[in-house]
Amino acid sequence: MTLTEWTSTPAAIKAAKKLARDETFINMMEVLHNELPSNRTLPLMGAKEPDFIYAYGVEVGFRNCLAVIKRMSVESPKQSEIAPDFNETNDD
Repeated sequence: MTLTEWTSTPAAIKAAKKLARDETFINMMEVLHNELPSNRTLPLMGAKEPDFIYAYGVEVGFRNCLAVIKRMSVESPKQSEIAPDFNETNDD
């Protein structure tokens, strides 16, 4: 299942909202925020450029995971179909 499929399912969104209000889950998310990879810095000496590139990738992935978890309790906006219009005044 993808995030788009999840956020298109009312029952899944409702369950995620209920979970997001749970005190244990809130505390778990706080722990995750406190465990961001950037909170553990690389050594001042001895770290090479690939080490910093790798660490940045880990940070981006971790933050993306947290964003996806938060996004699971938000309904995706409804997409409306755009009617084709080949009118000369329509430059879009």
